[in-house]
Amino acid sequence: MKLSSNSIIHFTDNIEAIYGIFSAGFRLKYCKESISTPVEKFVFYAPMVSFCDIPMSQVKEHISKYGNYGIGLTKEWAERKGLNPVLYLEKQSTVSKSMYLLISSILSNAGEPDEWTNNETYVADVIRFMKNYEDDLARKNHPLVKNYRFSDEREWRFCPSHKDCKDMILSNEYMEAHFDDANSELRLLNLEFEAKDIKYIVLEKESDIIPFLDFMKREKGKAYSYRDVEVLATRIVTSDQIKTDF
Repeated sequence: MKLSSNSIIHFTDNIEAIYGIFSAGFRLKYCKESISTPVEKFVFYAPMVSFCDIPMSQVKEHISKYGNYGIGLTKEWAERKGLNPVLYLEKQSTVSKSMYLLISSILSNAGEPDEWTNNETYVADVIRFMKNYEDDLARKNHPLVKNYRFSDEREWRFCPSHKDCKDMILSNEYMEAHFDDANSELRLLNLEFEAKDIKYIVLEKESDIIPFLDFMKREKGKAYSYRDVEVLATRIVTSDQIKTDF
């Protein structure tokens, strides 16, 4: 059995988010990332949108963690758009320690991202794609999951060019005070796709299908033709089906 698929899937927890994605593309936001190392924990906020590279037959647990709605797109689309698999680090490894020392030596006195040198920006670009192989999973309004194996998600990320926005934000205090303002700066950087790029549309239950197709018909003429809507209807699968049939 293949461990990866020919598509990558973005999951969300409500259908309104799916409508928004089909209307305007994937919305980027600054996500808080925490990387544990043998020295100490490194925390940063990076602009991104995330996907998983997991065969449909193996996404049950992922759905339970991240939501019952999703969109699967082709790997060819991911490659064209510059997405990349996450680089997983074992938190006690020498690589993790070296990464932390590199960050400390280059970024500790780097000033604001707008003032970074090329070398500082190159380091930040790589860091944005790093994550622990295994660590605690903390999410808003959800219980803490101890020793969660992030590598099982086979995550891919899209992070925009440093020419379009700040590569990353290192200050917790800044993000707590300016979270909405920081994300509003990303509103013109949505990650777009076409109907031909879509492999799967995941809805929670069968009763979601007709309202979704009605929405797509209303969108017809903006981004999707009548033929597009007909084809996309054949690519719908429900979370209920995945949980019982795969």
